[in-house]
Amino acid sequence: MSSANTNEWIALADCNNFYASCERCFNPQLIGRAIVILSNNDGCVIARSAEAKALGIQMGVPFFEIRPLVEMHGVLAYSSNFPLYGDLSARVMQLLHVHAQEIEFYSIDEAFFTLPTTHCPESYCTSIKEQVQQCTGIPISIGIASTKTLAKIASKLAKKSRGTFLIQEANRQQVLENTLIEDIWGIGRRLSKRLQNCGIRTAWQLAMADEQYLLKRFGVCMLRTSHELRGIPSLALENSPEAKQSIRVSRTFPESVHDLDSLLQQLSFFADRACQKLRQEQQKALYVDTFIEGPYPTRKHRSTRFYLDSPSDYTPDFIHAVELSGQKLFHHCEIRKAGVTLHHFSSKNAWQQDFFSLPRDHQKQNTLMQQFDSINQKFGKGSLRFLSSGKREFSRGARLSPRYTTSWNDLALVK
Repeated sequence: MSSANTNEWIALADCNNFYASCERCFNPQLIGRAIVILSNNDGCVIARSAEAKALGIQMGVPFFEIRPLVEMHGVLAYSSNFPLYGDLSARVMQLLHVHAQEIEFYSIDEAFFTLPTTHCPESYCTSIKEQVQQCTGIPISIGIASTKTLAKIASKLAKKSRGTFLIQEANRQQVLENTLIEDIWGIGRRLSKRLQNCGIRTAWQLAMADEQYLLKRFGVCMLRTSHELRGIPSLALENSPEAKQSIRVSRTFPESVHDLDSLLQQLSFFADRACQKLRQEQQKALYVDTFIEGPYPTRKHRSTRFYLDSPSDYTPDFIHAVELSGQKLFHHCEIRKAGVTLHHFSSKNAWQQDFFSLPRDHQKQNTLMQQFDSINQKFGKGSLRFLSSGKREFSRGARLSPRYTTSWNDLALVK
């Protein structure tokens, strides 16, 4: 983590409608068309173009619910193509890195970075924006301010203007008076309601609120947000990504699952996939949550938690856990969605074994999992799998676009 500096500008580069923009990069005919990107197994909407937002399509809505709207307005739907999105994100971040003094990769489509003090920040960011679009085809907006929280507000305003927006002392009050409390970075729905009940409805009112009152009523995090809105840097750039707190794998099934064997096969597959991600993070997990969900509209939800004897990244441990959980949850019900979540991580190389847990041959288990992961990495996901996962019962990515930049077989042809 870098220290906060009061003498430099902080910029937030945000890719506009990133997933939809990635689809347009290699298919210009999509420009101006309404596009939605679907989750794994084409279950629900996870990203929308501006045209799709204008039609009223909401984030997270199941695809089958909006199918009539999609057909009526000719909305194009694509399966999520994460290899393509990840590669284009890396290209955008690489270009930003060239111009940044320090940079924090905040998400796949956002990055905070500090600017050289010798340049006019707005014109400098305009040149960065043009270079990124010319080199990658991805349009971005850049908000500039003296703190990260103000830069986040500026980036939203940049999307509505010419692609860049600068918040400085001359316009800070006007901007904050027009920013609602629920639109501030880090303030969720519950906090915004609590603040509104206290008479704080705008960002300017939060900036001017009494410090002792905020500290006593809402805690130090709210006080930092208030300082950030005043232009006092209180949140430093994170130079190294934070370790994950949990890993979740879930799917909405295209057809309801009615029998226990099919459910256990799916849960086994989810546990296998989650453990592969866990080992990539060099972590071990102590317990796993398993849930099942009924069909629309009630979507009856049931879940249970299973603790291991000690932290583990050994896939059979978690397959055993989710199978026991699945047997406990299943009651001859109709299941439309299921998933598993791994929790309570500890480092792969530093963890405490329980005194009463059974002794294990950790070296043998580690070697087995390393060989398992290396084979799947070399020959593709699912090349080697556990027998309990069975045969995949549903297809994935029926609307997938080509992986133009990461697969030789999907390279664009020039005639």
